Amino acid sequence: MAVRLNKKINFHLKIDSGMGRIGVVLKASYSILPKIVQMFKTNMTGMYAHFAVADADHIFTQQQLDIFTIIA
Repeated sequence: MAVRLNKKINFHLKIDSGMGRIGVVLKASYSILPKIVQMFKTNMTGMYAHFAVADADHIFTQQQLDIFTIIA
């Protein structure tokens, strides 16, 4: 659709940092991110993650943040 309309698609990439619901997991990100960067008519405008228990489990939250930081 973007090519046909001659427009770029803006998108945010969801990172699965440990919650296990949606998003790209760390291992898959190494092969997916370079492909996304090379895609014609795409523009990644941001990345995000959901920290599962940020208010209750600070160790797990730090692990999730570390994963997100590696990918970002």
